[in-house]
Amino acid sequence: MKYLYAYALGPDPKTDWLVRYDYAPYRPTKYPVAHVHFNGISEAYNNFPSSTDTSLSDVHFPTDRITAEDFIEHLIIEHDTPTHGSKTEALEFLAKSRRKFHEQDRFRHPPY
Repeated sequence: MKYLYAYALGPDPKTDWLVRYDYAPYRPTKYPVAHVHFNGISEAYNNFPSSTDTSLSDVHFPTDRITAEDFIEHLIIEHDTPTHGSKTEALEFLAKSRRKFHEQDRFRHPPY
């Protein structure tokens, strides 16, 4: 089980993404299970003294698990993404679905 959500700004989602959320709990790596990547350029990042030569897009910024409901809600609020019915109804539906997800997930993945 894993997922990836990305803002693809061009025809090729493998290269034309701006932000990417990854969740891969069963793929053993040294990186956080849930993390976000930013595909951009930052002079502050490039000038920061570091022992690695990692590009900004390759940094694994730790985050909490992002549900599909979180991502869709973000698109509605930040980008005025069209919905079926009113935006209020869509946001209420997403909130209800998110609560149900977290209630079910609590039993599969108890907190530490």
